[in-house]
Amino acid sequence: GMENDMIVLSSKGVVGKISEVSKFTSKVKLLTSEDRQNNVAVKILLSDKASSEGILQSYDVNRGAFVIHVFDGNNDIKEDMQVVTSGKGGVYPSGLLIGTVNTIEELSNSIGKTIYVKPSADFQNFDFVQVIRGAK
Repeated sequence: GMENDMIVLSSKGVVGKISEVSKFTSKVKLLTSEDRQNNVAVKILLSDKASSEGILQSYDVNRGAFVIHVFDGNNDIKEDMQVVTSGKGGVYPSGLLIGTVNTIEELSNSIGKTIYVKPSADFQNFDFVQVIRGAK
């Protein structure tokens, strides 16, 4: 019953999505993959009623953090705010935990910010995962 683009979660958050299915196994493309085409639509939860939207574009191995670009210029983003999937883009459903804001950097040559997010999932150590249907 596994299909490509099904979402894979650990008990702590999003791990990735199924990228290849065979008769008895499935391959998972991790969010920490060096493939620069993850492009997950996310939102940073500013309050119960407000959020700032961005795109998870890559994983910085040296920082141990996801790299997210936020283009709305919102100045209310603070460290330790939760980052979840936004549901936009048609693959990841809304509200799945990605991590927490670790570092905020202003973009010097354009509007917006680069946000480094500490993953909620421990990619080095998980025994069980859950597979769910995506947003499609």
